Amino acid sequence: MFKKTLTCVLADDEIQKLGEDVAAKIGEKDEAEDSMKSSAAHWKDKITAIQAEIRIMVRKITTHKEDRPVECDWEYLYDAGVKKLWRLDTHEVIATEKIPQDEMQEHLKLEGEAPKEIEATVEVPGEIGRG
Repeated sequence: MFKKTLTCVLADDEIQKLGEDVAAKIGEKDEAEDSMKSSAAHWKDKITAIQAEIRIMVRKITTHKEDRPVECDWEYLYDAGVKKLWRLDTHEVIATEKIPQDEMQEHLKLEGEAPKEIEATVEVPGEIGRG
C-alpha cells in the first residue's frame, strides 16, 4: 500500500480553521512590514548622517581648511581708539575694531587713579639700619 496526494473536499470546520490561520498570518505579515519600514527608516537616517560627515570631510579636503578653537587676545591701542584681535597661533591680526565708549571710559578711570606708593626696606650687606 502507498499514499498519493489527491484533491479532497474540505469540511466546514477545516475551512473555519484555515480562515483563522489566514487572519493570523496577515497580522504577522503586517508586523513584519512595519518592522521593515522602521528598520528602513533607521538605516536611512544612519546613511544620511554618514553622508553629512562625508560632505564635511570632503569640504576640508577641497578647501584645505577647517574651523577650530584658537587662542586669541585683544591688544588695546587707546590713543588710536582701536583694539586689535590677535590670533596667537599664527600671530596675525584677524580683526580691528573701534574701542566701545564704555571700554574707553573704564580705561580712563583706571588711568586717572594715582599709583599707590609702596614702601620697601632694602638691606645692603654691610650697612645696617639703611633701608
